[in-house]
Amino acid sequence: MGKCSGLGCSTYDYLSMLVESDIADAKRTDLDFDEPKPVLHRTDSEAIRSRILSMTTDDARKLGIRRNTLWYLRERAKTGKFFKIYGKLETRLHEQSDTSHSQR
Repeated sequence: MGKCSGLGCSTYDYLSMLVESDIADAKRTDLDFDEPKPVLHRTDSEAIRSRILSMTTDDARKLGIRRNTLWYLRERAKTGKFFKIYGKLETRLHEQSDTSHSQR
């Protein structure tokens, strides 16, 4: 604590001195080092995966999905790895799956 005395110390030294004094005083005995658990929003559900794998190029074309995009989605769906489906495409796939369920 002797390295910082008044005006001759840097901001870092001053802040470290404050932290050291807080720890030394032991004012807080309830230190909580738990990290918050992140909330993950996945866009590649099993229903979407199966929909992509069963989709023909004609179905994709009707939804406005290009052939190369369908190829990429199929490759990622086959591997089982996470893949990102962006806004417009996600909306189209969900709308298509909703209409296919209502037609059954």
